[in-house]
Amino acid sequence: MALWGWVVSDAGGGIGVGRAIQSLDRIGKVQIVGLDDLFELLQLIGSAVVDSTAATKPRSQGYRSVLSL
Repeated sequence: MALWGWVVSDAGGGIGVGRAIQSLDRIGKVQIVGLDDLFELLQLIGSAVVDSTAATKPRSQGYRSVLSL
């Protein structure tokens, strides 16, 4: 059985999976979807190791919650 893709559920997961894919020389063979907009994750996207990300902006969520109270 082959691994075709990975969708992570935490901010650092995309970085870890991206590093693993790099070390196994599987870039372009496994699609990775990260979470959030961490600097290193954005670099991995720029170098085509990670395919995409969804940024949740957790700081903004907390800020907006306080404003609405």
